[in-house]
Amino acid sequence: MTRAIESVKGVSEVTVAFEAKTAVVQSERCSPDVVEAIGEALQKAGYGGTLR
Repeated sequence: MTRAIESVKGVSEVTVAFEAKTAVVQSERCSPDVVEAIGEALQKAGYGGTLR
C-alpha cells in the first residue's frame, strides 16, 4: 500500500496504520488530480477503500 501511494507524482510522505485501516498522505499540493491518482494507484495494487 505504501509503495502504491508513494508512486504517485506529488506525494511526499505516507504513513500507513494497518490495524486502523488508514493512511495519511502528505503531498506537494492538494488537488483532485492527486487524489484521483492515489485512488487509481491503490486500485491497481489491489487495495480498496475511500479517500477523504
